[in-house]
Amino acid sequence: MATHQCVGTKYLDERRQFFRGLRNLDRRSFLKVSAAALGAALDYGKH
Repeated sequence: MATHQCVGTKYLDERRQFFRGLRNLDRRSFLKVSAAALGAALDYGKH
């Protein structure tokens, strides 16, 4: 049975998991993720 979670709590839990996952990346994977984020940010800035 799923419990109801506040939207803010769910966001913070997902954010915590995301950053925990970043810490576990090796250098090469981290650079790939960083490059993808940079590309997305640059593309978003064009619009």
